[in-house]
Amino acid sequence: MAQENKNLSKLQKQVRMHIAAIIVLLVMLIITTLALFSSIAEADGNVFQTAQVKISLNGGEKIFHDDDFQLSPGSSIEKSFTVKNESNVEAYYRLYFENVNGPLENAVEFQIYDGDNLIYQGKPAQLVKTDPCLAPRSLQAGETHTLSIKAVMLDASGNTYQNAYLEFDVAADAVQVRNNPDKKFD
Repeated sequence: MAQENKNLSKLQKQVRMHIAAIIVLLVMLIITTLALFSSIAEADGNVFQTAQVKISLNGGEKIFHDDDFQLSPGSSIEKSFTVKNESNVEAYYRLYFENVNGPLENAVEFQIYDGDNLIYQGKPAQLVKTDPCLAPRSLQAGETHTLSIKAVMLDASGNTYQNAYLEFDVAADAVQVRNNPDKKFD
């Protein structure tokens, strides 16, 4: 009997410890929940607005066509194209080449002009997304801007590149101006 009383007492002690542990955990849960709700800050009068940023390059049409690239050393071809801000906010934009392929890659140089101002000059492999041509100014919502791009076959190319080709895609992307003073395109 003494043994049974001792076991019963031990069992009651364990039950009390478990109940105490559950109470402590419940108190901690309540404190954590209150802390979560009280850490949410509100400031009356502040308005946050989201934006849709969308850019259209040349209305989706090619700038250069397959038959445009009949270049010889020292010759060039120039094409105008448009960049339209289809966003609902003012946006910065940048231009770059993708999918550059072909032996003329080292024989042709590109120049991009905003009116008479040269804003980029270099070979196609240099004008990539990580080192793009940044537009000299932003575009307002709905604004269309016309630029020109000139492909120049270098004089020193000679006949080495006869019947050679160059393939590339001209690409553009944009970011909103608001809250972006450093023109970050991340």
